[in-house]
Amino acid sequence: MDWGSFWALVAVAVVGGLITLAISEGVRWYFRRRGRQAKEAQERYIERTPIRVGGHIVAEELRANAEIAERCEGGSVHVPEETQRLHLLDWRGRKHEMAGLRDEDPELWTDLEGTYAALEQSKRDGGFPPTEASLLELADRLDGAAGD
Repeated sequence: MDWGSFWALVAVAVVGGLITLAISEGVRWYFRRRGRQAKEAQERYIERTPIRVGGHIVAEELRANAEIAERCEGGSVHVPEETQRLHLLDWRGRKHEMAGLRDEDPELWTDLEGTYAALEQSKRDGGFPPTEASLLELADRLDGAAGD
């Protein structure tokens, strides 16, 4: 065996070692990345829990208020008496928990605050609440933003 063959074998061994190292490190990197992504997704899921849970509860409260608004629009009830039955407690109790929604969907947050301000005024003054259609539409949007 001459020196040329020796150095060729050394080069083949080094290149083979580098390829093996690249493959093994690539596999480790890939699995670490997948683990990190799964951990971030789990953290995001936990972070959104107040929005997800509170969103569905507040959406149900909006639907209940829509039923009251429908009766007021129909004219078959005494409006000041009926508006005293408007539900506002779930929003009051969960508004601060759901503050993350303000960053996710500022338009929805503004609409929620405006609608609940109008509902509070209706309850306080005995005037007509927001329309049934607007309350149902807002409830559907909130359910969509809350997710599963």
